[in-house]
Amino acid sequence: MQRRDLRAADSDRQAISDRLRIAAQDGRLDVHEYDERLQMALAAKTFGELDDLVADLPDVRPEDKSRVSRVDNDTVDSVDDDDDEDDDSNDIRNVWVSLGGAAVFFTGLWVLGWIGSGGAPPFYWPLWILGFWTIGAVVTTMHRTLKR
Repeated sequence: MQRRDLRAADSDRQAISDRLRIAAQDGRLDVHEYDERLQMALAAKTFGELDDLVADLPDVRPEDKSRVSRVDNDTVDSVDDDDDEDDDSNDIRNVWVSLGGAAVFFTGLWVLGWIGSGGAPPFYWPLWILGFWTIGAVVTTMHRTLKR
């Protein structure tokens, strides 16, 4: 018995339905033709019937129309490693930059309060906020650095 005469399974019909959907999305089939072929795919009993529905369609999406570009495994591994290091460096830099920005902001508020009071400099209350923020920044930096 030839493959064309063997009975198709639901998963085979689904695979052909997916190929038809992709062909319709690519503009290879109009809505009417897609609907017609889809109905026939769902009713097909043999591989031959399914094969006939996609005989005039390419097996894969052309690379220039593809939403996914082909990449070899060596490139993927090296890119992933570099991205992790870049992410860690960016995280560390962002923590310290945000701490610096907060220090400028809260110190500015403190100075405005001091000028507004007209007296001796008050207690430097941003110390509490910036102190805890600094502890968090140091812990984050140590964690990210030791993880490498």
